[in-house]
Amino acid sequence: MHPLWQRKKLRDYCSNVNIHVSAWSPLGGFGTFYGSNSVMENPVIEEIAKKHGKTVTQVLLTWGLEQGKHGDTRERVSQLYSGIAIPLIGFGTAAKADNIDQMKQVVDTALQVGYRHLDTASIYGTEPALGEALNHAFLMGIINRDEIFVTNIESIWRGMEQCVELGLTKSIGVRNLSCKKLSDLLSYANISPAVNQEEMHPLWQRKKLRDYCSNVNIHVSAWSPLGGFGTFYGSNSMMENPVIEEIAKKHGKTVTQVLLTWGLEQGVSVLPKSYNTSSCIETIRCISR
Repeated sequence: MHPLWQRKKLRDYCSNVNIHVSAWSPLGGFGTFYGSNSVMENPVIEEIAKKHGKTVTQVLLTWGLEQGKHGDTRERVSQLYSGIAIPLIGFGTAAKADNIDQMKQVVDTALQVGYRHLDTASIYGTEPALGEALNHAFLMGIINRDEIFVTNIESIWRGMEQCVELGLTKSIGVRNLSCKKLSDLLSYANISPAVNQEEMHPLWQRKKLRDYCSNVNIHVSAWSPLGGFGTFYGSNSMMENPVIEEIAKKHGKTVTQVLLTWGLEQGVSVLPKSYNTSSCIETIRCISR
């Protein structure tokens, strides 16, 4: 998340359901194998930085902090619903260092200047260096263990895998994971996700993601296949789209049936929501067209 990809709809939704949003790659992935210079070298952002006597990095991070509802940001933390405080400025370790000693030194410096939130994953190859730097900081009394907040999806996935191994569930899946994040997960998963739920419809077709999931045998389920019509987070752009309305009229179908049929024809399952009896009947009839 950054000024060129603001994710406002997602942020509003998370705010409504009390989920804290953490922005990875807030500088646009500048200097990494997956990012670009489009954010750090954006002329508008450069002009704002120059006007206020700040660096582009400071402008981008300040923008991110200002999108949250943190209360007093002078404390530089946000309270999660669990009661745990998450530091608002974290230190990412996705950009691989040339060697462990180099990464250890960088993390050690980050801890000394005040970073207490560290983001890592096994795919980064930086966990050993991170562990050594933390152990050194603990031994030297620079920080205490309870001051550190580490985010790592790997430990969460391990717990879900254990649910399968214990027979508590038959399959496990994910939601809203990009191709890169799925690739990261697959690099350490013992059990691959069976399903990836993603918002998908004709105006947001997600072809790249669908192709990737198909190649790694992950089924895609389309949530909000009608564009979120009638919900606080959606719009009428799908259900009232003139092109889709014309297609429905031509084939003697409803717009809902056209949208759901389109999803099914892409090889995904569709997850429309309705508490209306007639709508439920209309939905299921799209598979017997």
